[in-house]
Amino acid sequence: MFDPEALQLDFTATLFDGDGDSSSDSFSIDLVEAVV
Repeated sequence: MFDPEALQLDFTATLFDGDGDSSSDSFSIDLVEAVV
């Protein structure tokens, strides 16, 4: 089950953070868990 919206959120979160550190990663993971 691939959710393109989850990928878009992950990509957006990484861009918004701007430095690609663990905070952007954990934020994107939280979004994916919330969507699923």
